Amino acid sequence: IKYPSALNSFQHIINSGKRKQIALFLDYDGTLSPIVDDPDRAFMSNA
Repeated sequence: IKYPSALNSFQHIINSGKRKQIALFLDYDGTLSPIVDDPDRAFMSNA
């Protein structure tokens, strides 16, 4: 499966966000770090 690159639409993405309030939410527990019982203890692994 080949996924499209956001870089090909970068200018469109920038223009779409102008004069808007942008929020970016990141959740890496279980994706980029092991799942832990306490979310405050979720740290990115060195791998």
